[in-house]
Amino acid sequence: MKLVQPSSFTLQLTVDGTIFGCTGAQTLVSATVSSGLGGPNQWNAAGFAIQTIQNDGITTLNYDYTLQSLDGGGSPGCNPSAHWVLTGGFAGNTFTGTLTITFDGGTSVPAVLSLVRKE
Repeated sequence: MKLVQPSSFTLQLTVDGTIFGCTGAQTLVSATVSSGLGGPNQWNAAGFAIQTIQNDGITTLNYDYTLQSLDGGGSPGCNPSAHWVLTGGFAGNTFTGTLTITFDGGTSVPAVLSLVRKE
């Protein structure tokens, strides 16, 4: 995450494309989120929402400040028949969640994520 100015930030999420059955890195999210009423690509005291279409892929993320939860989903542009869902939350500087990828034909692959913010 990169602070663009005091009223906005840029969130970028790039993953190894092989998790979606693709080759190379895939950028799922690269969005600037600005202060607002809480619509797409806006943040406020309640949290933020991101909705993007990039490289033919779709991503939606929602952060709820009160619950400290980050949930979302989408499909990667490199394999539009694959879909992913993210559920998780924060405890201090640590995010723990589950990323579940469902492929064409119904095969699902869950992965546990644990991220720690370093200052």
